[in-house]
Amino acid sequence: MLARRLGAACDWLHERTGLPVGCTAGGTSAAAALEAAAEHDTPRAVVSVSGRPGLARPSASARVSVPVPLVTGDLDQQLLSRNRLAADGLRCLHRVVEIAGVADPVSSDAALHHVLWLTTDWFTDHLAGRA
Repeated sequence: MLARRLGAACDWLHERTGLPVGCTAGGTSAAAALEAAAEHDTPRAVVSVSGRPGLARPSASARVSVPVPLVTGDLDQQLLSRNRLAADGLRCLHRVVEIAGVADPVSSDAALHHVLWLTTDWFTDHLAGRA
């Protein structure tokens, strides 16, 4: 249900602004963002931060065509392993990004600053010219 709502929200935003739409999601919402990207043409990039992309249906993950970084802290080995496994199911441009020295990339100002720069750069690189 969350994936359908997110996809509809992306469609609504794009229809009203004409701008390309990207999604940033964490936790279980990362799976919903991937499913929305698989089902809708509107999302043009997805950034997963401390997400659980592996909860997306495998058939949806294989259909995601937008670029996706999976951002996790290098001290959370369990989540990092889950993100690496989820990355194996993606057929789109993707990468696993490890933020050094933290379990949760939004737990400290320095790590959050790094995540914000990474997200901004990702959207700048992958949303430009795709409207």
